[in-house]
Amino acid sequence: TRSEKVPEGSNEAAGAPGAPYSASFAEIAEMVMLGKQVPGIRQIPDKLSRELPSVSTTRPPLKPWEKQGE
Repeated sequence: TRSEKVPEGSNEAAGAPGAPYSASFAEIAEMVMLGKQVPGIRQIPDKLSRELPSVSTTRPPLKPWEKQGE
């Protein structure tokens, strides 16, 4: 057992040495539940693209019975 105190929310608390985390899991979970923006997470719009889908240029793979007739 370790007698020294490891700060909560650090990598060492999880068993991995290194720099401390910027926020604890509880803080991040609270931010998500309250609908707040979590720092460092990219926001992706919740909407579909208005662009037309591209046309496929590859052939679909052959079926097993089509491979026999090659």
